[in-house]
Amino acid sequence: MSNQARGLLSEFGVVFPCGHKALLSGLSSVIDNPQYSQRLQDMVIDMLSDIRHT
Repeated sequence: MSNQARGLLSEFGVVFPCGHKALLSGLSSVIDNPQYSQRLQDMVIDMLSDIRHT
């Protein structure tokens, strides 16, 4: 799941350091950053939910 999230986000130019904690932290930072579109932020919220429930 983490690799899928990284791959998808890299298509949008969003890249995080290696590691699960870095991914979770990075995903949270996308949600709080107005630089990213609401659509991308909503997608990241869904990703976080899926990652946390698996």
